Amino acid sequence: MTRRTALAGVLVAGAFLVLAWVSAAWSPLGRGPVLDGLGPLAPYRWVNPPPGATDDGAPLSASFELAVDAEGSEPDVLLTPDDQVTLVMDRGAIGPEPGLRSVTIDVTPLDPASLGRLPGDLTAFGNAVRIDAGGVVRFDGQVDVVLLYPETVSLHATRHEILWSVDGDAWRPLDTTDNLATQLAQATIEAPGYVVVGAVPVPHPSATATGEPEDIEGTSTPIVVAIAGAIALIGVGIAVRLRTRRT
Repeated sequence: MTRRTALAGVLVAGAFLVLAWVSAAWSPLGRGPVLDGLGPLAPYRWVNPPPGATDDGAPLSASFELAVDAEGSEPDVLLTPDDQVTLVMDRGAIGPEPGLRSVTIDVTPLDPASLGRLPGDLTAFGNAVRIDAGGVVRFDGQVDVVLLYPETVSLHATRHEILWSVDGDAWRPLDTTDNLATQLAQATIEAPGYVVVGAVPVPHPSATATGEPEDIEGTSTPIVVAIAGAIALIGVGIAVRLRTRRT
């Protein structure tokens, strides 16, 4: 009975590994661990949707009141209502000043086409964002910005980076942590200004030469065989498990 239970577990685990390999072969977004989430991401909100992008409504601006005391600004995590922009403010990100009790942080999404061109072959992935801090020209402590970027058949990349600009004209790339599974890019900014996610678009692995998603008829033979094998493994595992329970 113990052997049969163990065999069922091995078969189910084998089926899981096969299906994980199949999903990774179809799209790099399928390679994220389970802890990165099981459900689809929220639709992306564009200031100016490009051709082929779904129009999910306008992005949301936000204003935050950050308390300041004798040690500087309080630590806080500022998240826009549409979850597309996050600011992580460390303690003392804004230094103390006589009579200063609070600072207003304004986050405003913009059309990147209205700003300066990105360097090299980089394309803007999603909106640009203007960050104002009530006249503050430089942060005294660490401030991290986290930007959600879109993923479409025509707008796909394997590496993204955040670019920063003081005036929205000349851009400077930042050391960026890019999470393809959650479509989030994170970087540390030294001052208020403009930020945008940039990348070099590459063909999407789920698109054909015409740019349309592949259907099951266009799936390669090894993948079809792998799926059939995984289904067979799951079926055998269930059968063994039911027989063990009857015993």
